[in-house]
Amino acid sequence: IIDDYDALLSSDASFLFGRWQGWARQWGNGTAAQAQLEFNARNLITLWGPTGQIRDYAKKEWGGLVRSFYKQRYLLLFRMAQEKLEDPQGGGWNQGQYEDAVLRQVELPWQRDTTTFPSTPEHSAVEVSKAL
Repeated sequence: IIDDYDALLSSDASFLFGRWQGWARQWGNGTAAQAQLEFNARNLITLWGPTGQIRDYAKKEWGGLVRSFYKQRYLLLFRMAQEKLEDPQGGGWNQGQYEDAVLRQVELPWQRDTTTFPSTPEHSAVEVSKAL
């Protein structure tokens, strides 16, 4: 479902993470400045601080972002929940443990990633809808 949602978002230029990413990078003079501006742009819409002080405060649901960031958080959540279910003697759910794991394994690496996302739609909403 998440991939389908991402594909639908990616069919409209108004909902593309790549546009946000490109706008941030265009202000930089040189590679280092562009990388810093992209990091800031990624941080602003996800963690809103070095370690998620107000996580999701400016959350966006944009094509590319849903699949590369939010989906990965859900996959980690489901994996950790499955591990707890398979080991009932291991104790109950530990929200703090999950938040630490998601920060280290998903959120911080995603912010440092420099994968370029499309800034123009790759398909139409009609095509995506028909495929669904």
